[in-house]
Amino acid sequence: MLACTGGATEPSEHALHLAALDSERIEDCAALADPDRRGECTVQVMLLINRADPEHCEDLTGVWRDECFFFAADNTDRPFSDRWALCERTGAFQQDCHVHQAETEAARLAELGRPLSEVPMSEHPRVVLGYERAWARHQESP
Repeated sequence: MLACTGGATEPSEHALHLAALDSERIEDCAALADPDRRGECTVQVMLLINRADPEHCEDLTGVWRDECFFFAADNTDRPFSDRWALCERTGAFQQDCHVHQAETEAARLAELGRPLSEVPMSEHPRVVLGYERAWARHQESP
């Protein structure tokens, strides 16, 4: 039989994580002591609110730091050079992040009628395909 201590208990990491997701406030993730859970929480809240601020990635570690910077690069209206620089901070995801940003930039330039040669990684098959698809849409539009 368990004795009741009568004292208040600290909320569990799981409860704090759920509360942060419910509040949709990245700041609430900071209460999590476990760095892995704090990183996961931060990225999950960013996804929920569809907003990413790179400064929220600074204190994260490991794969969650990398994921956070990738999401920040992908989910911003910053200039291409700033998004590219954020990809430099994505660790193991750097190549994927750069390709994705190049694809996005290629599509944007195609819609403006600009040449693919202006895009970094313009020889990458995914970048070429993204450009060609956007170019075709651009040509079809009145």
